[in-house]
Amino acid sequence: MLTERKDEKAAKVTFEQAAKLYHAENEGGWKSKVYTRQWLASLENYVFPKLRNRPTGGITAADIIEVLTPIWQGIPETARQVRNRICAVLGCGDDLII
Repeated sequence: MLTERKDEKAAKVTFEQAAKLYHAENEGGWKSKVYTRQWLASLENYVFPKLRNRPTGGITAADIIEVLTPIWQGIPETARQVRNRICAVLGCGDDLII
């Protein structure tokens, strides 16, 4: 039952909504204001254009790979950070190997 409710909730929350909520809940513990701005800006620049309105429960590993592939080719350190941030928002932890 609990899993079903979690899945239903994930089906209604968009990636952008989840990311902004995660950001708001965690920004107080981050090391600097610059990092706090960069955290959300990286998602706005690289992820929101493709996943902004997608329900979090419907985002697949293939979707994440599609977002990350162009970044990996040019700026791999940024791609790693964006991957970690996507996983923080989605709660995929280290289970997602990309």
